[in-house]
Amino acid sequence: MFRYSLFAISAIIICTVATTINQAVCTDLLIPIEITATTFVPNFAPFNGSTEATNFMLQLLNGYTTAPFKGTQNNTSSFIISAQYCTPFKPSARSTTLHLMTSGIGLDKTYGSELTHGLAATAPHLSDGIVLTGFTYNKTKDYPVVLGGHSINANQPERFAHLGNGYLTWPDQYALQYVYFSWPDFDPGVVAAFEENKWPLSTGQLLTHPAYVLPAPAFTGPVMYINGNNDLCYCFSNCTGLLTPALTELYFPNASVVEVLGEECLIEK
Repeated sequence: MFRYSLFAISAIIICTVATTINQAVCTDLLIPIEITATTFVPNFAPFNGSTEATNFMLQLLNGYTTAPFKGTQNNTSSFIISAQYCTPFKPSARSTTLHLMTSGIGLDKTYGSELTHGLAATAPHLSDGIVLTGFTYNKTKDYPVVLGGHSINANQPERFAHLGNGYLTWPDQYALQYVYFSWPDFDPGVVAAFEENKWPLSTGQLLTHPAYVLPAPAFTGPVMYINGNNDLCYCFSNCTGLLTPALTELYFPNASVVEVLGEECLIEK
């Protein structure tokens, strides 16, 4: 079983920049944190390039025959996390509600939903309610389908030449379209912008992300799932009927409300 540890925030804000976005006033934050956690020691050599990274993705997709880790170790590291805090121009009755959006690095919404799910399971008191987007419990999902094994230092050397070969990405904007966008229901300019500003996913994320999705019996707030019908990564392009009441109740048995947006799956308690 994967182990988790809480981390201490040594300071809250070391830099703020106020900006105006549409109908909100936003402040950019830099938050220094120190984390002590149990990490896993890889049981494979670093990739020498995209050729070996692609082969590794194929091994993951076909079922890894060798244990990917050879043990654990405790590490303490310091990081600076960027965040943004926004408040509305005109306060309303709902202005006291704070939404915490967890970003999924590289894979945007899906990975963030896994992190949110894990947070609800391990620290249920921290969230009043959660929204999981681009997410199902489909056991056949696999990020290697998305990535194909391109090392990002070769895919975008002008931005990521300093990163090792274990930081991966999809090959181009058409591979991104293949996974996340269904024509003609999108603007090609959005896909191009996403591709231009993409960030990598680490090999460690690929190997450990299933551990975040744990049952959350102590979580008593509302839960909402939102999926696009043609999500490839989690639904193999057909999300209809994957989130049944029996399945969602298995993970959130004591949630006040569980709703799957767009489907007849509503549980009220």
